[in-house]
Amino acid sequence: NASVREALPEILGPLGMTFEVRESGVVVLATKPLRRINRRATWDELKLLQKCRETPYSPESFAALRIQYRITKKVDAPGLMRHQVEQAGRGTLAQILETATGSLGWVWFPDEDRIVIRTAEAQIANQLSRRVTLRYEKVPLSRILLALADKAEVPLLLEPGIMVKLPRATAQSFTMLIENTSIQ
Repeated sequence: NASVREALPEILGPLGMTFEVRESGVVVLATKPLRRINRRATWDELKLLQKCRETPYSPESFAALRIQYRITKKVDAPGLMRHQVEQAGRGTLAQILETATGSLGWVWFPDEDRIVIRTAEAQIANQLSRRVTLRYEKVPLSRILLALADKAEVPLLLEPGIMVKLPRATAQSFTMLIENTSIQ
């Protein structure tokens, strides 16, 4: 006896997903932390993600998280994180983690029984390591590059006029076969 709008969060939330209502219909999306895992999530990781989404932030609930910092040893990552968490305001653990890491240029995601925090740059490098098999025949090079960026789920900005610097045949009609190769 529930509406679809009420049922979808109950179904998708424990799976680390959410939804958006758009003109064309309902779109199911992975949450940012789930997308950052860059592989299939385990049930334990989904449970940890759900715990972070449902647990209100408190210093005690935050201290109970096992956090692994994959940040250079040149900075006091735990100290920087504590300071940002204190500035983040109210919300769930997931909201506080997103706000605090975002302000530092970092990202977070569940990994087994802990939260991993690393730089956004390291996350992009990880996403570019995804292996793909694709075939393009006589396709504009810009379209191929944008499709690869989409597969890696990373932004790609092409410098204005970059394609006019290439031979017209290369820019307008590129053929490429990629077999089990990293996007990078």
